[in-house]
Amino acid sequence: MKSTLLTGSACVAGLMLLSAPGEAGAQTTVAGESTTPLTTSTAGNIVLKPEAELEVTGPVAITVNSNNNVTIETDEEGDDEDTLDSDDDVERGRLTAGEVDGAVGIRVNAGVTTTIKIEGDVILDEDFTPDDDDRNGVADGVVAERTGRYGIYVAPSAVTNLNLDLEGGLIRVEGLNSGGIVVDANLGGDFAKEGTLQVYGDNGVGVRLQDVAGDVVMNGLTQVVGRGSNAFRAEGDIAGILRVQGSIEQGTTFTYDTETGASITLSRFDLRVEAPAAWVQGNVAGGIILGRTPDGDIDEDDDDEDNDGILDDDDEDFDNDGILDEDEGTAGIYSYGNGAALLIGGADDIVVGLLPQGSNVNSDVLTGRYSLLIEGTVSGTATFGRTDAYGLVLGGEGGNVSLPGGIGISGSVRASTADSAATALLINAGTTVTRIDNSGTIQADIRSQGEGAAYAIRDFSGSLTTIENSGFITASGSSTDIVRAIDLTGTTANVTITQFMNADDLETREEIEEDLDDDEEDETIYTRILGDIVTGSGNDSISASHGQIIGDVFFNAGDDRLTLTDEAVFSGDVNFGTGQGTATLSGEAEFFGSINFAGGTGSLTINDDASFLGQVVNGQSAAVVVNSGTFGSNEVETSTIGSLTVGANGEFKAYIDGETQESSLVIANSARFDPGASVSATVTTLVGAEGRYTILRAGTLVGDPVFDAETTNLPFIFAGDVDIVGGDVILDIRRKEAAELGISGAATSGFDAILTAAIEDDNIAQSFLDIEDGAALQAQLNQMLPDHAGGLLDAAVTGTRLAARNLMDRDSIFKVTERGDRAAWIQPLYWKGNRDAGANVGYDHQGSGITLGMEWRTAIGLLGGSYSFIDGKVENNQIDDEDPTQTIDASQHDLGLFWRTSDGGPIHAYARIGGAYTSYSSTRNLTITLNETDIGYASTADWDGWLLSAMAGASYNWQPSKQLTIRPRNSIEWFQLREGGYEEEGGNLATDLIVDSRTSSSLAVHNSLNITWSIAPRERDYRPLTFEIGGGRRTILSGDTGRTTANYEDGERFSIDPVKLQSAWTGEAAVFAGGWDFTWKLGIAAEKPNNGDINYSARASLSVAF
Repeated sequence: MKSTLLTGSACVAGLMLLSAPGEAGAQTTVAGESTTPLTTSTAGNIVLKPEAELEVTGPVAITVNSNNNVTIETDEEGDDEDTLDSDDDVERGRLTAGEVDGAVGIRVNAGVTTTIKIEGDVILDEDFTPDDDDRNGVADGVVAERTGRYGIYVAPSAVTNLNLDLEGGLIRVEGLNSGGIVVDANLGGDFAKEGTLQVYGDNGVGVRLQDVAGDVVMNGLTQVVGRGSNAFRAEGDIAGILRVQGSIEQGTTFTYDTETGASITLSRFDLRVEAPAAWVQGNVAGGIILGRTPDGDIDEDDDDEDNDGILDDDDEDFDNDGILDEDEGTAGIYSYGNGAALLIGGADDIVVGLLPQGSNVNSDVLTGRYSLLIEGTVSGTATFGRTDAYGLVLGGEGGNVSLPGGIGISGSVRASTADSAATALLINAGTTVTRIDNSGTIQADIRSQGEGAAYAIRDFSGSLTTIENSGFITASGSSTDIVRAIDLTGTTANVTITQFMNADDLETREEIEEDLDDDEEDETIYTRILGDIVTGSGNDSISASHGQIIGDVFFNAGDDRLTLTDEAVFSGDVNFGTGQGTATLSGEAEFFGSINFAGGTGSLTINDDASFLGQVVNGQSAAVVVNSGTFGSNEVETSTIGSLTVGANGEFKAYIDGETQESSLVIANSARFDPGASVSATVTTLVGAEGRYTILRAGTLVGDPVFDAETTNLPFIFAGDVDIVGGDVILDIRRKEAAELGISGAATSGFDAILTAAIEDDNIAQSFLDIEDGAALQAQLNQMLPDHAGGLLDAAVTGTRLAARNLMDRDSIFKVTERGDRAAWIQPLYWKGNRDAGANVGYDHQGSGITLGMEWRTAIGLLGGSYSFIDGKVENNQIDDEDPTQTIDASQHDLGLFWRTSDGGPIHAYARIGGAYTSYSSTRNLTITLNETDIGYASTADWDGWLLSAMAGASYNWQPSKQLTIRPRNSIEWFQLREGGYEEEGGNLATDLIVDSRTSSSLAVHNSLNITWSIAPRERDYRPLTFEIGGGRRTILSGDTGRTTANYEDGERFSIDPVKLQSAWTGEAAVFAGGWDFTWKLGIAAEKPNNGDINYSARASLSVAF
């Protein structure tokens, strides 16, 4: 083969011929810039190198009119740029056609066999600025000027063998009535599109196909922007599978000037021409799959899930579609207007066959062979008002549509409108699709209030008879909108709608709960139907074992059935039609709403732990049987039924509105309560519910029902009696006294005031109604009480007592004559203690501080003064490791004056008076539990006070030897704490307290015996290392915490009786030493009160004479 290099005019300067034109196997390589159109019949195979640019001013850049190939290369494989102006250094071969009508980048003539490989760019831009007279960025007319332009065009023929390889390539076309890849021939093999394809202009098409003898694969991005444009349109039959693994979308905005970045947005009129983003008009024999990137090995027990003989760990094409998994994306079909995202249907009848076995390798939930499998997203959004939106539409184009395998959805199908109609999945008349399996999301929503309509699934065909949901089917809007999750109004066949929790979600929940505490559960909602459900005239069935159904159900004609089992929750109204209606609840299922039997025969049966709280309407011929579980009301309403039977394990529940003093009522022709059957009531208010209520009126009351404390169940704080008067069942309610509730201490004083105040907060009021035992009630009441247990007095007294301990240390007295007659000391201190809860709440207290003192030797002894700063904290209602319900930060500035003896005789005496300014900052927390959720409140306050003190004592030294001293010691001490009143803030009327001033006092004597031992005899200028140990008892002579009086705003005042102070055993140990003019001492002490654990304290002192 000879190679010829052509030179001369600019039009051929970039061409290098590897063989002469027309020769078999000829190849033309474009290595630079060229403006010469090429034809394969003369150029042979055509290759544009990465640095090449073939810019043709004529209508067609490359014509494939022989069995040759075209390649546009790039120097980096797989680069996927969607703009020409990238900032990287990648070189891409580029082909452009003239800015004229009918321009084509690559034209494939009829009947040829060719491979077109595009790694670079095929660009058909035009220099056109769309009209925007008002400069609002919205087009006022067409968005392009030239017409009939194509990136790749295949001319009509019976069969053309086209192999497309768009590995990261870019095809961009601007023009009216134009296309990216338009194949008007029947293809003899597969069609696979990758890379990026963009078409900007009205009535455009991204990809258009006729008959395809193999599979069709849409990967990468396919985007159109223009009035009436389709991103994908299959006009003929597809003999294989239609697989979407990329994005097919109708955009609303595009950049028409890449240099300036100027862009334009389509108007609302452009988006109202009902053009779908993707349109399938012909048969698809192998089914349609909107896939996602394969997950690989999802079944740990199966090493070859796709049965292709390759182990999952080594399988690079897990879904067997001929595309490496790493090159596959997730399908997304998007429309922005009133056209469907995906429309399946045409003028002729079509069939979408079954997908091959194993096509749904990404899911072990959807295991059927479907005709349409959606693992990705189908989304229709109406961006402007007064515009309908559609996600997936089947039929409606004149011909019938059949999907014999039904539809499987593990991804999402969505439709969203501003204020009109949104239909996520529409099945038009003439369509046959019997089944929808959903483990993903089917959703329709209206974004603003109005009179619109939202349909998640809407069937006009009457063929849809089975819906299985383990995902979410949702229709949402305002109260003035029509909101239907499932609308099968015209269906005459029997319909079965089933909701359950699939195996994957069950496994997920199990894994989550393994990490939770024993009393915790995974509260995730794994499946839900939200919106109304409307069925047709068949014998229809709706059943759910898990998740939620929220909305009303309209069964219409037929013998219909509602079945709730396991953990299913239904909230809404059920309307049976003219046939027999049957409702069954079992397991832990819950029903909230109403059932309308329409006057016909029917039944409601409740088993296990299931509950029905609602109303029965037009049920005069219906039977209610409560084998076990609960039947009752959740508001003041009247139910009419034919008969009521409550078994031995059943519960009949009334609803009491304390504010209106009205109750629910069931009117029955006959009623029977088996022995053991119980009566209960939901009470809405803490105050005002007391009274006598008729809750059942039966024409005939069978048997002689007896109700006692075991079979009359009310909120814990209420007591009730049931009377039978003729056929009436009457419930007599009263609120229990404190003694009946098992509460004690301070809680009894504040009980009435707290419950009255709780009415001001619905959550707090409900939390009291939900309390089930005395311990929980006591705990909640304690949180709502003011500080009263004595912790502030205890902390203040402990701090001052420690600050004064230096006065009792006769070892710190100096006999100094040469260096003066003064001494000073410094003493840091710390303590920690607690008191157990008795009749009042318990508390912890701790603090630290420092004392400075000085004394002078006088004729009557040592006189001096001291200053102490003490910082403490009191934590009320501290139980185990739980957080305290009230924390009070306390500080005090203490001044003292004292006298003590100065001689060295065996008797040492002292006296002290003091006063301390105290300040307090409190945060009181209330935590309630409502529907298994904790809700917190915080009330804060600041106040101050004064602590007055007086103490005196004496000790006697008896020395059996020079190193051993036995020292009995006695003291008396008096304290009085005067606190100002305060008002809490930060909470609300149900939590913030107004507390009066309070005075607490204590008078006690302390008797102890200490023993010291020195390592050597003491000298005048030497104080040897000495150890001291002692013990005694502090006896309270009188005193208490003072009466605590408080009220909630506008509430009744209540008083908590003073807490008597407790005596305590004491013990201490110390070590000290010193010299002629200094001493140091380290001491620890312990105190065991009668009502608390051992309290500890420590101090260190240094005394110096000068």
